[in-house]
Amino acid sequence: MTSDPTATAQATTATSPTATSEATEVATGPDPAATTTSATTTEGSAVRLRRPGWKSGANYCLGRSDANPSGKDCGTIPPFDALRTIPDQPNGMYGFELDPDATSAERKKIADACCFRVIRPRLGRPLRTGDSERTPIRAEIVRRPEWTEDTGRFLAAGAPSEERRAAARAWIDDALLEHASAAEFARLSLSLLALGAPPELVRQAHEAALDELRHATIAFSIASDLEGAPVGPGTLPVERSRVDTDFVSLVEACLLDGCIGEMLASLEAATAAEHCDVPTIREALTSIADDEAKHAGLAYAIVTWALEAAPLEARRTIAGMLQTVRAALVQELELTNAERPERPVSVATWGRLDPTDAARVHHACVKDVVLPLLSALAA
Repeated sequence: MTSDPTATAQATTATSPTATSEATEVATGPDPAATTTSATTTEGSAVRLRRPGWKSGANYCLGRSDANPSGKDCGTIPPFDALRTIPDQPNGMYGFELDPDATSAERKKIADACCFRVIRPRLGRPLRTGDSERTPIRAEIVRRPEWTEDTGRFLAAGAPSEERRAAARAWIDDALLEHASAAEFARLSLSLLALGAPPELVRQAHEAALDELRHATIAFSIASDLEGAPVGPGTLPVERSRVDTDFVSLVEACLLDGCIGEMLASLEAATAAEHCDVPTIREALTSIADDEAKHAGLAYAIVTWALEAAPLEARRTIAGMLQTVRAALVQELELTNAERPERPVSVATWGRLDPTDAARVHHACVKDVVLPLLSALAA
């Protein structure tokens, strides 16, 4: 089970591009003479910026003196609270990471720019683009029967309704990302082979791809039953992806999409199964939850192997990445209310949790499962 996850953390020790702050700044950026701005952090103290931060595409930028008050260049530790002062913040972020490419591009306009990308929560492990955005790659939805099982296996035919259409759209979204996940595990197996991984890890990656094909078929079948007509995927633009052939990129994907994303997907599917009102869908969700937990375990095994097999400098980078993501997760929990009001989980109609219940599941999973496991990896 997967939902729209975007952006990612690159290696946390990447060095920023060089550009002298004495160069002339152009009018397309924030005014260096602008009045000092401030915002209130979660602890209630004000964060003050020498001049306002700004957005550049999908990135968030600060002047170097605000990004690193010590006077050095941008550095590798995201100024989380300072970047929170920039308007139009995205929801549900883990934190920020320095983006060297965006910084280099923005410094053509603003000489002392330091730009950061967002680390967002995610479910599952879809195939992603090979650029810095790492956007999930999905096929188009088409009318075709090959990706559905027997008509009516999961749901009997029913009168069209807005509720059924909404549930069908949600299952189609999941199905397309499960379909993309099958490609992602094929890509992962190539990365593992390129880096000399043990055969057991490669075998598990191939098995995970088959699991995701089964999940996609289940999701397309449920969506087809809800819609009353068969749906399936069109072509998948895999040329937009790339095979990671370095340890840091491999671990980055495993950490965020595997250790975190697959664990979140597993717990959400398990919770939806527990509260599902349709026995056939409940059984399918239980199987999906078990598979996603297994995939998360594979991701942890790959990170553990990489921490032993990678060159020393890569191991240091990976260790820093673990610490940064863990710290950002802790702060995100604080910002999304560590104490959530207790109430019973609503009925998961047609296997779908409502957004409030899903958010509570994610919060509990990060707090009680993901953070302890990341701490064990970093130990």
